[in-house]
Amino acid sequence: DCFIVGAGMADLTIGNNVAIAYRTMFILGGHSPASPHFEAITAPIVLEDYVFIGASSIILCGITLHEGAVVAAGAVVTKDVPAYVTISGRPAEPRGINAEGLKRRNFTADQIRNIREAYRIVYRQSLKLDEAVAELEPLVDAQPEIRPFLDSLRDGRGTVRPHLARRQCAQGFRPEVWETRFTAPGSARLAARDHQALIDY
Repeated sequence: DCFIVGAGMADLTIGNNVAIAYRTMFILGGHSPASPHFEAITAPIVLEDYVFIGASSIILCGITLHEGAVVAAGAVVTKDVPAYVTISGRPAEPRGINAEGLKRRNFTADQIRNIREAYRIVYRQSLKLDEAVAELEPLVDAQPEIRPFLDSLRDGRGTVRPHLARRQCAQGFRPEVWETRFTAPGSARLAARDHQALIDY
């Protein structure tokens, strides 16, 4: 049994070969805590083909889980998830690629290696997202298997990225300085928006 908050306020689109575990919550609509009139916020959620969602996950409105994405149990998804990427956490962060799912879909070892390398360029190098996309684009003709991953990076409301804490702490910043910036007043929805502003770079 899953929960759809705001059913009828926006569309929930589910592709083929999608697995959704019990107690997953889809939030299609709510109210803006920043609005003096408490006005409604609605946006569709899209689950593309071969998506897997673990138990007790929460998917916020406006999210797209692209082809082959995996959401670990208990994750809170506040940004789009690129094709083939596995995420976990609250808020969710990228953890790697869905290599096992790719094997089951008969991707070759070389194709999986190429997708893993594309993931590394986006998530393991100190590149801005547009710089990573520019580095991947010349590879697509020779490695067509990375195209869904690349296309999904250009799409939607923003792509899930590593938590700002990991990058700033690695650079010598004190977590207590920025943490109060998005745990301040307001609901979880408002906090998520502030957090997204911080991790867009």
